[in-house]
Amino acid sequence: MADQKEQSSYEGVASHIESMVDENAPPKISLGIGAAFGYAMQAFGVAAISNVAVTYSLDCYKPVAGEALVIIFVIRNTIGMLLSLYASDWIARQGAAAVFGEMMAIQVASILLAIPLFFWGRRLHRATLRYGPMKRFQDGQYLV
Repeated sequence: MADQKEQSSYEGVASHIESMVDENAPPKISLGIGAAFGYAMQAFGVAAISNVAVTYSLDCYKPVAGEALVIIFVIRNTIGMLLSLYASDWIARQGAAAVFGEMMAIQVASILLAIPLFFWGRRLHRATLRYGPMKRFQDGQYLV
């Protein structure tokens, strides 16, 4: 069974390369290529979002960057662990198209959270400096 899946994915890749090289060759539809490409985009999105969060926390919250990085990495690795453990069962229950659509919707929703930060980020940053844990650093009370 695994050999058949490998063979079909190799045939799908070969047919796409053939249709790119030979313009007269009819394109063959391979669902495996689309699913693999969608999953690669999803994995890239998870990595990109966490890298943006790391960069932002290092730039804006230097005194508590260590704690922020721990939180970011725990969330990122928890998402990765849950996807690796349950994605195959999820795909078996709902089908690849539905699962990748739901993953895309989750990522778009998380990326859309950046829009309020774009408009009100400076105000939120000032509020965290005044009222949050960063106030201790301004008052000279360093965490030990």
